[in-house]
Amino acid sequence: MNWRGSALSVATLMAVGAGHVVVVPARQSTLTTSSDERERRDQPVTKEDPLILEKAAGLLGTEAAWNSQDDRECADDEASGNRSLFCALQKACIDLPGKYDHGRAALQEVRFAVEGDTRGQRFEHRLLDFNNRPSTTGFLFSAVADAVRPWSMQVEWGASIPAGTVYMVEIDNAGKLRAERKGLPITPEGLTVATYERTLPAKAVSEIRAAAEKFIRQLDFDTIQGRMVSDGGFASVEIWDGSATLSARLGLLRSREESGKDWNDMLSMVTPLLPKDFIR
Repeated sequence: MNWRGSALSVATLMAVGAGHVVVVPARQSTLTTSSDERERRDQPVTKEDPLILEKAAGLLGTEAAWNSQDDRECADDEASGNRSLFCALQKACIDLPGKYDHGRAALQEVRFAVEGDTRGQRFEHRLLDFNNRPSTTGFLFSAVADAVRPWSMQVEWGASIPAGTVYMVEIDNAGKLRAERKGLPITPEGLTVATYERTLPAKAVSEIRAAAEKFIRQLDFDTIQGRMVSDGGFASVEIWDGSATLSARLGLLRSREESGKDWNDMLSMVTPLLPKDFIR
């Protein structure tokens, strides 16, 4: 995976001084404190790397949360809740992949961004020295999250109302999940409606969205369609991303299996997130 050119290449993330977002072009570094291998600009990026940057963005979302005097000892940062650039990245690594890796791609991209914004300055430790310099007046690490535009998605499936049951699950980029089940029995107010809400971890949100996009983009309507003459079940996904919408809907389904493997792979990620008695 090549980071540059993707939505997260604006990645690197920081607003400095007057508040401009630094975007670093691919070029060879001349200021190195790591091994030659770690200084490569074409390191493979794992699915955790963008999540690490987004997590760090949240930790440094305001200047009040920033420790401007880094010493690369993070215990006191964790105790106070005010983190330096280095400690925010360390915390994000520990929370997501489960361990800190000094040379992983996410951290190296930040170091390269520092070089890009400080041409001509020599730093012994790029993250520490950049964090502590007087002219670094603030971080808009949340620019990473802004670069990945706010989005939401809706997954809906079930059988024809009123005899059937319809399920709807909405998820947004902040991790908010809202689910609704609508079906029998009919009450004086209409169909019975059950709702459920929770917040998802960033990794789960990213994986579900990727699975939804795969279902939409690889759907072949000539080979995947229901065989019912009328009514039957349906399956649909819509993703709103800024002004763009991706969507797909299948109808006339006799069974969930007719929706295809990609749909069922995605649904197998969604349904375990709901209460055990929610799906009937």
